Amino acid sequence: MVKKWDKYRNSGRMVKRVYKGLPMQLRGQAWALMLDVEKVKNENEGKYERMKEQARMFSQEIKQIDLDVNRTFRNHIMFMDRFGFK
Repeated sequence: MVKKWDKYRNSGRMVKRVYKGLPMQLRGQAWALMLDVEKVKNENEGKYERMKEQARMFSQEIKQIDLDVNRTFRNHIMFMDRFGFK
C-alpha cells in the first residue's frame, strides 16, 4: 500500500489496516505519508529553524532544559552538541 500510495490514500482498506495496526518497520513511512509531511515541509520551509532560534533567544525554559540534558545525558552521543539536531 505504501508503494501505491495514490491508489490507497483515502480508501476504506487503508483505514482498516491502520486500525488493525501498522508494522513497526513501516510506521514512520506510513505516518509521513498519511500526514503529507513533504507537502507541509515545502509549505513551511525554514519555519522550524526560525522557531528554534526564537526559542533560544526568548525562552527561559530552554536554558534549563539545556542544563538538564547536559547533566543527565553527558556521554550520550545524540546530546553531545548543545542545541544540536537531536
